[in-house]
Amino acid sequence: MTKTHLCLVTFDLNNGATQQDYQNAYQDLKAIGLIATATGENGTVVKLPNTTCMGSFTGSSSASVSAELATRIDTAFRRRGFNAEVLVNAGVDAAWNYRATQPPLPLQRPR
Repeated sequence: MTKTHLCLVTFDLNNGATQQDYQNAYQDLKAIGLIATATGENGTVVKLPNTTCMGSFTGSSSASVSAELATRIDTAFRRRGFNAEVLVNAGVDAAWNYRATQPPLPLQRPR
């Protein structure tokens, strides 16, 4: 039975990757169907943390979807000559929550 899987991918480019290399990586991931933003049920769009992308893919199991996606990413990154580390997570009926912490404000000295 084919199901839709929410996939989360995080990656790192090693050995002195440039800003252009990261832009090219995001371009390759977008062509595969992974984007650097997530849209909530209420329509709110959030930017994902650096080097993280998400997308929805169909397949018979989370294992097969994540393996296929990892292979596609590996192929794209090898084509560019990247030395990369990639983690692919896939799941059915997935949920996500976003939080952005802010540094605490400096303490004000009484006057």
